[in-house]
Amino acid sequence: MPLIISEKDIKWQESINKILIIVPLSSRVDIKPTILITSKYLKISSPPYLWECFLFAAIDRDNSFVREGTESISFELQKSVEELWSNLYHSQAEFESYRKEQRAAAFEEHEKYLKESLEQKLQKKQDVQKESVRKQMELEELERKMIEKEKKLENMKVAAEIKRKKDQLKAEMIAQKRKHLLQLSEQIPPPRKSNHITVSFTPRVFPTAARESQEADEKEWLEKQQAASVSLKLDLNDLSPEERNPEWLKSKAESMLKKGDYKSAVNAYSLAIRMCPNLYSLYSGRSACHLNLRNLHKAIEDSSKALELLVPPVPSNVSARKEAHKIRGSAFQQLQLYVEGLMDFEAAIKLDGNDGELKKNAAVLRDFIEKDTEE
Repeated sequence: MPLIISEKDIKWQESINKILIIVPLSSRVDIKPTILITSKYLKISSPPYLWECFLFAAIDRDNSFVREGTESISFELQKSVEELWSNLYHSQAEFESYRKEQRAAAFEEHEKYLKESLEQKLQKKQDVQKESVRKQMELEELERKMIEKEKKLENMKVAAEIKRKKDQLKAEMIAQKRKHLLQLSEQIPPPRKSNHITVSFTPRVFPTAARESQEADEKEWLEKQQAASVSLKLDLNDLSPEERNPEWLKSKAESMLKKGDYKSAVNAYSLAIRMCPNLYSLYSGRSACHLNLRNLHKAIEDSSKALELLVPPVPSNVSARKEAHKIRGSAFQQLQLYVEGLMDFEAAIKLDGNDGELKKNAAVLRDFIEKDTEE
């Protein structure tokens, strides 16, 4: 049987809204007392001692406190209604039926309190998790906006660089045109005296009409082609007489190119280039083969070499210069170097404004660059 702590040992006092109760109880190191507080019932169990209190009126459990001392346990209880009790115990507390009823109600209330406390803890944990997720999402959104801002700034830089290159190219072309016009103007002879002269026409190797202003350039071009066609003296005794003829090799390579045998054509062009390293048509043909084989860097290298050899620019090499720009522009396009590709396409269009395919390719690249800049 437990030892019941007597009512006369209990000290208590009240105010209009609070109750202070002191229960004498020596604490034991090995046993922690079990304390129960409900709205109308208090209990301390510290074997072998037991104390129960069936309160006179209801208290506010959430705003009531318990303090454990070395010699006693004190309760500071908040009254539910501000009034003086005059007595700590309920008038029916002496009846067992009432005590039994209040114990059952107290245990039920305590279980409900524990359940609600657990639910509140779980809810609080969920709220903390939700808040953590929300903050993480905000952080990710901030990072996304920063990345978008950086991309926008980078696109603006790219657009500015494209515009700068276009302006630079335009300025260079204008300067080149002015220089050419100035050179032409300096070559204009003074007016001649009127007289009758007899002329005879000599055959020309150029398909275009003779222009006195470009006669020197055309002559220089013809001389360069004649010099470039002269085969170098190489030790090629292991080859047949036909294979030692660069013109035969060039014709053979062109035939292979038309049939789609690009690798064999590259070999033929390469052998011919060993004999005639300054003949532009060999580099131009080999660049076309490399483009079809998707050897894009080699295609750019050969077409650039062809353009270096296609000087001075005269009407008779317009078609060859256009083809070299077209091949190099296509290689740049496949390498996703759209600005460089567009520059070559535009250069080719200026040489032949009637090439619809060139205009279409240039428009595609121009639209792509503009869309990429806008994004």
